[in-house]
Amino acid sequence: MAFLEKPVVLHRHDVVIRSAVADDAEALVDYFLAVTAQSDNLTFEPDETAMFADEAMFLENLETSPNALALVAEHEGAIVGSLTFIGGTRPKVKRIGEFGITVERTWWDKGIGSALVQVLVTWAEKARIGKIHLQVRTDNPRAIALYRKFGFVDEAVLRHVLRIRGDYVDLLWMGLALGDASSEESDVSYANAAVSEVAPQRIALQGPIAIRELQPGDAQAILDYFDQIVTETDYLQLGTEGLQLSRTEEQAILSQYLQDERKLYIGAFTHEGTLVGTLS
Repeated sequence: MAFLEKPVVLHRHDVVIRSAVADDAEALVDYFLAVTAQSDNLTFEPDETAMFADEAMFLENLETSPNALALVAEHEGAIVGSLTFIGGTRPKVKRIGEFGITVERTWWDKGIGSALVQVLVTWAEKARIGKIHLQVRTDNPRAIALYRKFGFVDEAVLRHVLRIRGDYVDLLWMGLALGDASSEESDVSYANAAVSEVAPQRIALQGPIAIRELQPGDAQAILDYFDQIVTETDYLQLGTEGLQLSRTEEQAILSQYLQDERKLYIGAFTHEGTLVGTLS
């Protein structure tokens, strides 16, 4: 994880913005539990305490990620704001990432959010981050105005993502492009045809195909499958490094999918049992 060379001081409100460390975990958990009770703008709720159980481990893991940044804003030792940016782990997406930001309600409209985003953007430009993404509720005009002030543009609307008190809420996907793509270590050229220009095709399967839910016993077949397809196309986020998972780790992932009714992981197999396609 990247660390600020020195804290940023907002003298007007006596607020200090600094890098978060593992020792902040307990204070951050208390802070998150407080802010979730103050606003519906976050994707988690106050009773979801389990998601914060490993906050210290989360921060420790971030410390090994050079394209990640975790910030806290403090007033007299108390956390009043936070921002976390996480970049991609694969070579093709390591120069892009997404961030989330929170500010304690009594500190709204005092420039804390603006200061946190400014620190992020300044760091990202120096760190040669290519693009920053975020998601925000479409009915949160104050936050949207803040992001647009820094040059973020609307890229997509994600329909019916959140369900709050019986109503569906849309999210706005925004992005800020930074730097020059020509300076990247590699450049992949993709076809620039609009979807409407591509004629629908009828697919003729070469033999019987069985499509079923993937099981832990399919772990090795999945690893072998991805090792093969990453050498056949550049259209995946995966590079030739493959999944970088052990068979045991893949089995654990498959078990989690089976236990969560909101998730689905299916595979297409030939009659000989060879895996030829997946969807998750």
